[in-house]
Formats: sequence, C-alpha cells, structure tokens
Amino acid sequence: MLVKTVRVIKADKIFTLKRSLIKKKVARVNKDLFDQVMAEILKLTATKPN
Repeated sequence: MLVKTVRVIKADKIFTLKRSLIKKKVARVNKDLFDQVMAEILKLTATKPN
C-alpha cells in the first residue's frame, strides 16, 4: 500500500512538471529531461494485465 501511495505522489509531481513546462512554453527544455518525464508518466499510467 505504501508503494502505491509513493507512485501516486511521484506521478502527480511528474504530471505537474510536464504540465508546467507545456503551460509556460519554455523555450529551452532539456529534451532528455522531458523524454524522461514522459516515460515516467507512461510507466505510471500504463494499465497492467491481470
């Protein structure tokens, strides 16, 4: 249960970071960092087979 809570908090922080980067239209975003953020979002939001 603790792991799920940590993952939710981590996902929320990452989503907020992604949203703020897009909202501010940051001209110079480190592509590697942005790709890492997107990969983490996809990992945390992916549905896992039963």
